[in-house]
Amino acid sequence: MKLSLKWLKQFVEIPEHLSAQDLANLITLHTAEVDGFENPSESFANMVVGKIEKLEQHPNADKLQVCIVNIGKTSFDSQMDLDTRQNSKSKANRTDSTESDFLDFNAVDEDISESIKKVKIVCGGSNLYQNQLVAIALPGSQVRWHGEGDLITLEATTIRGEDSYGMICAAEEIGMGQSKGKEIMDLTNLEVEPGTPLDKALGKDDIIFDIDNKAITHRPDLWCHYGFAREISAITGGKLKPYPKTNLSSKIPSKGEEINLKISNPEILSKWNSLVINNITVQESPDWLKHKIESVGLRSVNNIVDITNLVMLDLGQPMHAYDKDLLGDDLDLEIRFAKDNEQIETIDHKHRKLNNQDPILVKSDQTPVIILGVMGGANSEISEQTVNIVLESATFDAVTIRKSSTFHGLRSDASQRFEKSLDQNLCKHALLKATELILELCPEAQIAGQITDTTIKEQPQITINLSPEKVNKYLGFEIPTSKITEILESLSFQVKNSKNLLEVNVPSFRATKDVNNEVDLIEEVVRIYGYEQIDEILPTLPTKAPIKNIYRTREHQARTILKGYGLSEVLNYSFYSKQDFQKTLLNEADHLTLKNFLSEEQTHLRTSLVTNILKNIHLNNKNFAETKVFEIGRTYIENGNYFPTEEEFIAIAVYQKNDPFTVLKGILESFINEFSHEELKIIVSQEPAQYLHPKKSIQIVNSQNIEVGSAGIIHPLVQENFDLKHEVAYAEINFARLAHQIAHAKKFQTIPKFPDLEFDLSVVIDEHQYAEQIKEAIQNSSELVHNVQLFDIYQGDSIGSNKKALAYKITLRSLDRTLTDKDLADVQEKCISKIKKAGGTVRGYE
Repeated sequence: MKLSLKWLKQFVEIPEHLSAQDLANLITLHTAEVDGFENPSESFANMVVGKIEKLEQHPNADKLQVCIVNIGKTSFDSQMDLDTRQNSKSKANRTDSTESDFLDFNAVDEDISESIKKVKIVCGGSNLYQNQLVAIALPGSQVRWHGEGDLITLEATTIRGEDSYGMICAAEEIGMGQSKGKEIMDLTNLEVEPGTPLDKALGKDDIIFDIDNKAITHRPDLWCHYGFAREISAITGGKLKPYPKTNLSSKIPSKGEEINLKISNPEILSKWNSLVINNITVQESPDWLKHKIESVGLRSVNNIVDITNLVMLDLGQPMHAYDKDLLGDDLDLEIRFAKDNEQIETIDHKHRKLNNQDPILVKSDQTPVIILGVMGGANSEISEQTVNIVLESATFDAVTIRKSSTFHGLRSDASQRFEKSLDQNLCKHALLKATELILELCPEAQIAGQITDTTIKEQPQITINLSPEKVNKYLGFEIPTSKITEILESLSFQVKNSKNLLEVNVPSFRATKDVNNEVDLIEEVVRIYGYEQIDEILPTLPTKAPIKNIYRTREHQARTILKGYGLSEVLNYSFYSKQDFQKTLLNEADHLTLKNFLSEEQTHLRTSLVTNILKNIHLNNKNFAETKVFEIGRTYIENGNYFPTEEEFIAIAVYQKNDPFTVLKGILESFINEFSHEELKIIVSQEPAQYLHPKKSIQIVNSQNIEVGSAGIIHPLVQENFDLKHEVAYAEINFARLAHQIAHAKKFQTIPKFPDLEFDLSVVIDEHQYAEQIKEAIQNSSELVHNVQLFDIYQGDSIGSNKKALAYKITLRSLDRTLTDKDLADVQEKCISKIKKAGGTVRGYE
């Protein structure tokens, strides 16, 4: 939100010694964070209002004119140094002017800064005329040529043989909008003298503060200038001026036109005020109004809409104006929730489908004319043809507005305020202020009837008993009772001293879910008193070390190990869309649907990490041929209970052209060996996950045959759904089950004193038989078998169809003696025997 310093000064006396930076710091320390501030006048340096006193056709250019421009007693720009002045004098013989005070360059001398009144400027504007007030950029100013490119610094120059001192500017050249064709900016409607600084003439002599919206989400009273003026008054001690009262009582008739309002869903609003005003003239707003609202980031629309925005920026009360003649002759209006699939075209000219949570106002024919508190409808919009209006000022239920705004993705200025719970006492005040301004800008306008005033729910008056002793106990230092009272009264709280308690009446603008109890009041006291005044005292801390979080430590350990294997970590949201998990073949019944999802891409909580991982791979596939990633994150599975089943998993994915599963299996085996002390086994999966290939998946189980994780090749259909060219090997490990295991203790082991013996075996088995069975048979054949390593797989005609040959390297070792040829022969014989029992045959030993 943006705040204008000039605007604030209308309501509060700000000490002169405070700079903009000082004021920003004070607001940040006591009220809300100021992101920064800007001084718009800086971009108008060396620019003034000039008056064209004479126009002549350029002798050497058909589309240019030579203008004699009165720039008043403007100081000569410091950037035109002495060298420039001397050069200018040398050109003076070309200038033939009878104007004694006209700045031909022959007139430049040492005291010229006090004597300049008129200058010659060459201009190609299409709408120049005598006595026109225009924007003049003098040498040294910075403009954007034709509104394009970078800023350039002007210098006195010669154009087609004619000297030109400065430039007559179009709107886009000085950041003031867009001109039509080659039109320059016409300022004749401004009541200013030539030589007036341009920033002052355009209302740009201001400081604009940028307030962090997140810092005032709980303070609806701060979404306006008067609210911040009240805060600045309390912070600086400056006098707060009462908000200007209107004198409309005598002008509002007791009878006449008013709307007939039916409220079918009273939970939508707490208060409604409206007024019919006839015979208005919709036109462009006067400059003072346009400049005021544009200075804080709003776009000028027309005088009526701009007035409603001005009041909102003044008081924080959003308003809306309807074209009365478009609401129906009977003015029968109804407030209700929309029906599913009702539609409305909003003023941004987008057609929106409504749901049964949208608060709307409908005409007698049940046509919606506005999403209340969010955005008006195009079918009742104020236009240049509007003659009669209905002016509305209301207070709506905050939750209802927030839901509707979120559903449609509409964050309007009105909805941002209504969703904070507004003070209903502002409604009539704002309506009268807007009406007064309309009558001022449209003198022929007439108030057609009395104010429609409907109150559904009265705003409660909150009174809190505050103990000064408790204030000091909470803060840890003493603030005198008189100071507590002074601070609260400066914030418009009414305080009555009763024995050892302060009886505090909360003002209505702070009683809307903001200040509700004693602690809230203590916060008010200490923030105005100043957090920076609290002495910095180190708390008494125990000397013992905090309890070690084993689970967090194991999580960091897992990350370190996996990154060491060359994997990149990804961090994904816990949400995805229905379309996403359907592409991964996941069961919809297992999913939790979010009621307040932020977008259609984030409607469900994830039940597996695989979906977002595959989306990551798809995204990276555009730039990288291979992807190796991991993620540690939680899953949420619907179980019919109050809370879902929530567990943490490690997901690992390998995407590459050649044999990704072998790479993944190696990563898993290394990780399990390094991370867990328990012997985990890899077995063939009997019921693989939906997203895994039914014939290419495995399970990781512990010694009790409890599944710790699963792995495999992603199902071909899933691969196709994510538009991936190569196979993806994917593993998902239950980190919660694995983290409680302790990593292998590293034990020192002496180098064997006796040499190893090695021999190879080629085993032929059925192609559907698992290699792990043969490996186990060899390992169990003798105590001397130290290691069994599969190093080759062969299939071909020489071993028969439906067969495969597995080549193993077998290492024998003894810790207490040297192995002999007889030991080798015995082990070979036992291995062959075990292999035959396992269903295999050893080539060369048949």
